[in-house]
Amino acid sequence: MKQQTIYLVLSVILGSVDGYAGEFDDILKLNRFMEYPIPKSTPEWEETLSDKNTYFVETTNGEITILTEGNSSHNKYLQKYDAGNIKYEGINQGEWGGELTAIYSDGTKQELITDNIVSILPYYEDGKSGLYIFTGLAHMSLSRGAIYVIENYEIAPVVKKLTLLPDAPEVVITDKYKYDDSNYFIIIGSSALMTYEPDRDDLEIILIDQSLLISPTSAIKKNDEILVGIRSGVVVIDITERNKSVRFFKKTESNHQLLNSTPKSGAN
Repeated sequence: MKQQTIYLVLSVILGSVDGYAGEFDDILKLNRFMEYPIPKSTPEWEETLSDKNTYFVETTNGEITILTEGNSSHNKYLQKYDAGNIKYEGINQGEWGGELTAIYSDGTKQELITDNIVSILPYYEDGKSGLYIFTGLAHMSLSRGAIYVIENYEIAPVVKKLTLLPDAPEVVITDKYKYDDSNYFIIIGSSALMTYEPDRDDLEIILIDQSLLISPTSAIKKNDEILVGIRSGVVVIDITERNKSVRFFKKTESNHQLLNSTPKSGAN
């Protein structure tokens, strides 16, 4: 494994900027979500978590939807990838463990990784390809993760461990850099936001110790903002170079409440 570059970005602002209209504000209003302040005490956290629903953000036919657990097709316990002659199946059972299994066309099975499989994503860039596997576990005070790559995954898989992660990954999505259109991964953990660029083996920690990343379920990126489904609501993360921020939104009871309420700003 070649030497890895790790960048740590610490300039974080919790809360919103008054009058700021983000990329997802219209869709949040349409779905009756209103911005709430960042909790600072136990009673405020209890109020924040009073909504027992877990929310998922998805894109269907180009439209963003926000769904509750019973209406989403998301399955965190089973990940699958079909590479033609080989099918990959990843199991995630939390503290009970998991594994990644390769299932060959003749029915033969081969266990490749023993760990909770969070995500299986292919990567193609300038002739380089691989199947990237994100593993980890967040349980009580434990939070750990790792990234593997499976080379030659369409014919004869070879597993390589690339790096450990400072936080357990919960959601992983693929994006492209603006400056050169190259692909990279956005990794949302139980308390951190990270990116990983396979071409340079670069891990960047964007945000750390984020108490609002409560059981992340799913994410959508649009320009410099990421919409994340969590327990009790959604968060919008602004990853602008000099103005990183986290905003929290909860479901309102009615359109009347939404239209006649002024969103509460967080810490300025």
